[in-house]
Amino acid sequence: MKDLEIEIHFGTEATKESLKALDADVIVFATGSSAKMLPIDGFENTVAAIDVLRGRTDCGEKAIIIGGGLTGCELSYELAAQGKDVTVLEALPEILAAPGIQPPNKTALMDYMNLYGVHVTTNAKIQKISEHSVEVDGSVLPADTIISAVGYNSVLSAELAEAFPDKEVHIVGDAKKVGNLMSVIRDAYHVGYAL
Repeated sequence: MKDLEIEIHFGTEATKESLKALDADVIVFATGSSAKMLPIDGFENTVAAIDVLRGRTDCGEKAIIIGGGLTGCELSYELAAQGKDVTVLEALPEILAAPGIQPPNKTALMDYMNLYGVHVTTNAKIQKISEHSVEVDGSVLPADTIISAVGYNSVLSAELAEAFPDKEVHIVGDAKKVGNLMSVIRDAYHVGYAL
């Protein structure tokens, strides 16, 4: 980007007005996503999985991960491999139930979780979350950190996305549909190549 002298505006919110002022022929929305918040009492006491993955949060020695999808399970064995006591709570009858996870990858990930002693509770019904515990199915589970890995929501508003009918508009990555690293890079590549 530096070599191509691409203009970058830091600390600038993309609004209808600021985008109109640029007078661009093409607009690409790549606004990403933010962590979901569940309607559970005390959910604000959780830490987003991305903050743990980026090293922004020290998990202590005992962690509970809410969400047994790909992110939650990968994070669980990574923390357990560091010697931490990790429990995964999944509301569904099984972990890694999302479509698109290849069976060999699912099996390997579950094997790693077993190898490192990750505790898994499926069909988990969480009643309440406090700063250092989760009440699930009538039991209180203590933890140093409670991590949310329940997914993400796009942060692009429909109002902004539809505000430029006279422009060529592309929506890529999590702004279009929350996916994984492969899908968001593929989206961006196809749009960039077409332009």
